[in-house]
Amino acid sequence: MSELNLNHIAAKTLTDMGVDTLFGVMGDAVMYFIEHYVNDCNGRYIKAFHEAGAVLMATSYSQLTDKVGVAACTCGPGFVNTIGALMEARKSNTPVVLITAGSPAAVKEHFQEMNHGAVTLACEIGYVEPVNPDRVQDAVIESIEKALRERRPVVLNLLPYDLMKITTAKYRAVPPHIRNERTTVTTHTAVEGCVEAIANAKRPLILVGYGAVKNDALGQICELAERLEAPIATTLRAKDSFLDHKWHVGIMGTLGRPETLDVINKSDCIISIGASCNYFTTAKGSLVNDKTLVMIGVEDQLMYRFAKPRNIVNGDIPSALTEIMSWLDEVELQPSAFATEHDVSAAMQVITQPRMDDVKLVSGDALTLDYVSARLDEAMTEKIVVTDAGRFIRSVWGNVHGSKPEYFVSPSGFAAIGMGMGLAIGAAVAVPDVPVLAIAGDGGFMLGGINELFGIRTMGLDIITVIINDGTYGAEYVKLVNDGRNPDVSNIETPPFADVASAMGFKTKVVTDKQELAEALELIEQRDKKTPLLIEVKLPATSIRYDD
Repeated sequence: MSELNLNHIAAKTLTDMGVDTLFGVMGDAVMYFIEHYVNDCNGRYIKAFHEAGAVLMATSYSQLTDKVGVAACTCGPGFVNTIGALMEARKSNTPVVLITAGSPAAVKEHFQEMNHGAVTLACEIGYVEPVNPDRVQDAVIESIEKALRERRPVVLNLLPYDLMKITTAKYRAVPPHIRNERTTVTTHTAVEGCVEAIANAKRPLILVGYGAVKNDALGQICELAERLEAPIATTLRAKDSFLDHKWHVGIMGTLGRPETLDVINKSDCIISIGASCNYFTTAKGSLVNDKTLVMIGVEDQLMYRFAKPRNIVNGDIPSALTEIMSWLDEVELQPSAFATEHDVSAAMQVITQPRMDDVKLVSGDALTLDYVSARLDEAMTEKIVVTDAGRFIRSVWGNVHGSKPEYFVSPSGFAAIGMGMGLAIGAAVAVPDVPVLAIAGDGGFMLGGINELFGIRTMGLDIITVIINDGTYGAEYVKLVNDGRNPDVSNIETPPFADVASAMGFKTKVVTDKQELAEALELIEQRDKKTPLLIEVKLPATSIRYDD
């Protein structure tokens, strides 16, 4: 065992545990830790311009790599800037570790002093703090394992940064891997009850959530659907899992198309696999409360405040599905034929077509958002889709698809605007060989996108940024109009985004009609993958739907 500086110990422990990428914003509390990580431990450091952006980058990086995402920021105001992003990671069950440190012990009432632990407690975020120098290494290990085990962000609050700089401790070798245990099926009784519920169903429907995607269970779900002749619906995060499946019916919940909801309403049993059955997926319980509900998934995905499951299989999804299929064969269950019923088949045919706006919303040959989103999807066969939040999402989430089930990232956990660009950069770092299509609204881009834009250029990331500019905070605009109020207070004035991006070295295109959109799509096809591209789509506020 050798004596090392505490910042060096923290950095070396990270790399020894397999953390090869760190996102962050430099500051007093972490500057020496970051320097050791880069120069002594050969770590890759991705520089963000805002602390929230660093945490968001770590979040999407984790979602696309199945590794813990790690970010660093300074204490006090730097830490405060991360709270919204940490909440997104928490609500999306993403393992992220944010590393910061205490304010200087030698300075009484330091101006950046604050109680980091109290804030994390209020936000239901994990918290780890070493009690003395000898515990710094253990705290690093604990924070990573805690984030992975609990599937939520953890704040690692190191010792006051003046002590971290001058103190040494003994470094102990750590295993070169991170523990990430998987649960197993809890009891055979639970599986037996699940099979009984399925066997008694006349019109079973399978609901697939993100947990099924992350547990590599999609192939088994296809086999189950074939075995039962059951339609397949998905949650939002799993929306691109079964696009080519003959019995796919789209997103279940408040984002579902009318044809999808018709099929769900006809079902009498929903087999939920890796889905949380939350407020939006169940439409506050209205889509499941009159049906038999079976839930299969690991514990952190079983959130059923808005549903009343008859049976729960709480464990490893592939193991549970293997046992369920074995039971179905043993009882010689006949297929339900629900997916082949005429009206269900007709609905599935409609769902395969892109969502399109009512032409009454626009005049002549003008652009609509649905037209733009459908054309963007057609233009890029291979892509990771990353969106911000905003009024545009109903169209984009319905029409634009990632080329793999896991290639869809959005701030749907906390539903805050301004998070899209940070998520896009993290996605591009995680999967550098696949282009990222990042879509944001004008308000969200001004709030949290424009500050990370130049980083795309300096890192040479293959990110195509599309800004839907309707000159308003769109959701608020529609609500004010619907309430008979004057919507002018929701209007916003922004700089010319294309000009700003051009000054940063981007190729740009402003789109106001179909011809200009065609030219923009040609730029996407002809890009050199080193010079980033920004497309600004200008649409009237009155032309974008908020609700179907």
